[in-house]
Amino acid sequence: TEIINNAVSGKAKRRGHPSKRIFQAIRIEVNDELNSLKQGLEDIFKLLEVGGRIVVLSYHSLKELIKEIKTIKTSGSLDTLISGISYDSRKVLKGDLFVSIKGIKTDGHLYINEALKRGAKAFVVEKWQEDIKKHPQILVKNSRVALAQFTNIFYKNPSSDIKLIGVTGTNGKTTTTFLIESILNQSGSKTGLIGTIEYRIGEDRIVGERTTPESSDLCIILRKMINKGVKNCVMEVSSHALDLHRVDFFNFYGVVFTNLSHEHLDYHRDIRNYFEAKKKLFTGENNISAKFAIINCDDKWGFEISKLTRCKQIKYSVKKKADIYAKDIAFSLNGTKFSVVAPVGSFRINTELVGEFNVYNILAAISTAVSMRIDVKDIKKGIELIKNIPGRFEKIDEGQPFSVIVDYAHTPAGIKSIIKTVRKLSKGKIISLFGCGGDRDKAKRPIMGEISGRLSDFVIITSDNPRSEKEEVISSEIKKGILKTKAKHSFLIELDRKKAIEIALKKANMGDTVLILGKGHENYQQFSNYSIEFDDREISREMLREMKSEWN
Repeated sequence: TEIINNAVSGKAKRRGHPSKRIFQAIRIEVNDELNSLKQGLEDIFKLLEVGGRIVVLSYHSLKELIKEIKTIKTSGSLDTLISGISYDSRKVLKGDLFVSIKGIKTDGHLYINEALKRGAKAFVVEKWQEDIKKHPQILVKNSRVALAQFTNIFYKNPSSDIKLIGVTGTNGKTTTTFLIESILNQSGSKTGLIGTIEYRIGEDRIVGERTTPESSDLCIILRKMINKGVKNCVMEVSSHALDLHRVDFFNFYGVVFTNLSHEHLDYHRDIRNYFEAKKKLFTGENNISAKFAIINCDDKWGFEISKLTRCKQIKYSVKKKADIYAKDIAFSLNGTKFSVVAPVGSFRINTELVGEFNVYNILAAISTAVSMRIDVKDIKKGIELIKNIPGRFEKIDEGQPFSVIVDYAHTPAGIKSIIKTVRKLSKGKIISLFGCGGDRDKAKRPIMGEISGRLSDFVIITSDNPRSEKEEVISSEIKKGILKTKAKHSFLIELDRKKAIEIALKKANMGDTVLILGKGHENYQQFSNYSIEFDDREISREMLREMKSEWN
């Protein structure tokens, strides 16, 4: 073993003592294990019936999994073989390692017995469990960090086998990821997507539970993508994901910063803490690595990130000259035209996406593509192929003599940007309809009320996803902001969102614009202990069709 150790380079030693791998290789060769596996698979294929499946299980011993992980204490046999990793007791399979996570609403340690009944063979905990002495137990300081590290080892660091692009920021993440995906697909490189609307794995579409999956789910998704021949993955990275260690130990090719403004302060407490979470994607914290940082240098927080990151930077701007910037911008409600100045040359973009905020999103996507050395023709075509993003400034047109726009804007900066964009491009009145989510950032409610009251001609306060809060309480907090503005005599409260949409549409005259804000692509409405089907776009379309006789 000493001879082998001296003969191997330092880099190879990081994965443990090299003699172990050498002896494993000798054993595999002596026993002819690879040919046995090949012959076994061929024989199975002969026995397989139409519609049957082959499942190949991969086992890891706890000893293999924990050798790079800082543990406080262990018990039981570390030679125990593990066939999977789970953090949700309801989804535990026989042979799993169960990682007990302290959640925001509950604690995984409370469900250890349930995981045990379902067949978990070993446990990772932050609090030592005296009543599971028969099973291996691993005590760690932070089980979320351990989950990320365990799953990356178990699934062989999938982010190293795919070009992973992470997009973070308060607004614009979804649109930017859709644009990047379109460019990469146009270039002929098969691309996956992970984000708020859905996860795309090859041809499969999955409705995600959260913007950024838990680390173990993310490893599984990336490994599935790789197995399907996907070469790139573009994903939204939320501040919660960064703070809760969901992307620890992941290797990104590029990371994108769109902007930062008031949001999630119920969780982060203040804007500085919110920023501290976001910057982890760019600074190498939590064992997150990236080659390129794509930064909006018109945003003051982007300026801070540019000073902190060690990645190669590409800065983009609408306001000034930068590595990549826009000029000669022409806006309309039908789309946007502008010139892009970039290191690869200047070119013209003609897009159906509306507003300055979308110019920023497009520049972020172009900057990412430039870092990946995508041809300008593919960049231009990939951008221009996108006609709209679901629930993002989505125009609802049933032939009515006024405009109806559904948008996901649910932050102060978001609704301000949308209303100001429409004000510049429309001559008629603006009727804004929105609410605020329950059990979420309460501080932004009066701010959003004041912004909508100041910039709109008429405001309708309604429900969003009230969850466990009373809708009347949420609306009263929004109302406080409206009462500070000229709209104090030009608003109403209708908590039935369907009725509120009907009122807004019937109030609109020729040339006006109705903005239905907050829920965008969502097809549900969440209440205290139940949800209902609810899609702003479909409801608006149905009502507009019923109103057609009134226009004619």
